[in-house]
Amino acid sequence: MSAYCQMDTEALEQFSMGRVSEAEKELFEEHLLICPGCQQRFEEVERYVIAMRAASAELRSAPIPKRTWWSLPRLVPALAGVALLAIGFVTVAKFTANQAPRLAISLTATRGTVPGGTVPAGRPLAVTPDLTGITVPGPYRLEVVDERGNVTWQGRYDQADGAAAVPAQRAGAHFVRVYSQSGELLREYGLDVSRLRRFL
Repeated sequence: MSAYCQMDTEALEQFSMGRVSEAEKELFEEHLLICPGCQQRFEEVERYVIAMRAASAELRSAPIPKRTWWSLPRLVPALAGVALLAIGFVTVAKFTANQAPRLAISLTATRGTVPGGTVPAGRPLAVTPDLTGITVPGPYRLEVVDERGNVTWQGRYDQADGAAAVPAQRAGAHFVRVYSQSGELLREYGLDVSRLRRFL
């Protein structure tokens, strides 16, 4: 298994907190046995979860003082520490995910359908849409939307430049749309961003 393989951070957190099914648990455990890169990421997540639990327990076990005008400054440093820890973890997670090599994917259309493809969550993509049959000249505008229609990325695609660099997407159903320079929708592909397929 490649040292560059990276599990989805949110999935790692769910696994660390025991919030996955037995089938998912087996997939996580099998993958962690053979992937050193993901083992290191899991240790980071574990440290984060343990730190958050400890901070939460400390706050719960502390006696509740009488509310006075001077008690707020005592709580602020604890909350600020937890917030900084959370921000640091998210920053490290995003940086690590962005360092993973881009996964090349070619989107194909057959007889007017838009089957697209399946990719792992949390992995940057190098997208090449199939433009067979499109007579409108490029360059084109590419757009990725989630199942609710929210735009998660927009960019330019020119066949001469090669694949479009698309940032990592969250797990779920997505669509990749190809527009002409005038804004006409030329083609749409389905894109399944899957958490579990990342480990197979």
